[in-house]
Amino acid sequence: MAGADAGASYTLPKLRAWEQPTSAGDSPAWARRLQALLRDVRGVFGARDWDVEWADDGDRCWLLQVRLVTRPTVHDETFTIANHKEILPELPSPFMTSLIQACASGLFDYYQRFDPELLRQRPLIEVILGRPHLNLSLLHTMLRIWGRPTRLVAASTGGAAGCEYAANPGRRVRKLPVLARLALAQLGAVSSARRARQAMLRRPARAGGTIRAEIEALCWLYTALVREMFSLTAAISGPVALLRRLGLLRSTPPASKPWRRGSTAT
Repeated sequence: MAGADAGASYTLPKLRAWEQPTSAGDSPAWARRLQALLRDVRGVFGARDWDVEWADDGDRCWLLQVRLVTRPTVHDETFTIANHKEILPELPSPFMTSLIQACASGLFDYYQRFDPELLRQRPLIEVILGRPHLNLSLLHTMLRIWGRPTRLVAASTGGAAGCEYAANPGRRVRKLPVLARLALAQLGAVSSARRARQAMLRRPARAGGTIRAEIEALCWLYTALVREMFSLTAAISGPVALLRRLGLLRSTPPASKPWRRGSTAT
């Protein structure tokens, strides 16, 4: 356009092969046609990262050119300090911040062990201005893969990451085995937490005495503690949602402001 029009950015839900285009927030009319085009591009060329050039004439979205993206994709992520604001000081020490960041992969393993389809390329935790922030966009993506409504992320963390998407029955049916394993884990959350507590009490006594061994023990303790918190939080989410719906539970959203990170065009 020779720079005549300013660029714009829109977030569109990625469609599976069997899914039809859906509206997303205040996206323009051509967004549904673009969704269908991108779905078909992945169907023909494969589910990889593609750089797609397209044009819409008001009736149809046309594919002009498609190229394979040869560099890692940088997602447009939204981060929040939400839960960390409740358990950490205003500015955590560099050691504690680096410890939490180092444990991020082990924390996300809690969800990946239920669903190996979840990928690790995107960080669960990133450090922004010296503080560890939780990746809301990654949690949104996880719930969309499972067909769950993304509002559940806001209910548990108090933050919001762009557009909210409703439940997807088709994806939920496909992920029934994963959801069943998650439900069973929630039923055993209390007994699992008790076993983890005993393991935490025993673990420090077995440390080797070196600084490296002590740090490794601390990483293990932090990861085990937070993973059990994930399980217990999921177990009480149902009763809490019921109490909130009945008007018996008041909640005040945190004042923390989400951070957004820029993205490459893909």
